[in-house]
Amino acid sequence: MPARDVEADRTYWLKCVAVAQFNLQAATESEQLEVTLCKIALLNTAATQLAMGLLRVFLGYTPNEFGLKYLLQLCGHFTALPA
Repeated sequence: MPARDVEADRTYWLKCVAVAQFNLQAATESEQLEVTLCKIALLNTAATQLAMGLLRVFLGYTPNEFGLKYLLQLCGHFTALPA
């Protein structure tokens, strides 16, 4: 069993949170109503970043595939939130 690098996991988590917060802020602050699809893409990216961070922290795993559905299925192994 390889040893976990807790500090690297923490740094990765903080990066994921920062990217998610940036995307959430961008989606929230946009006053243009016609950019709904852009807002959806920003929210998708935020959820993807948070799922990747959770996977790294709880499972020690950084997936190569980043589809939100797949990531949420993996998160379902340690939390019921995706359901």
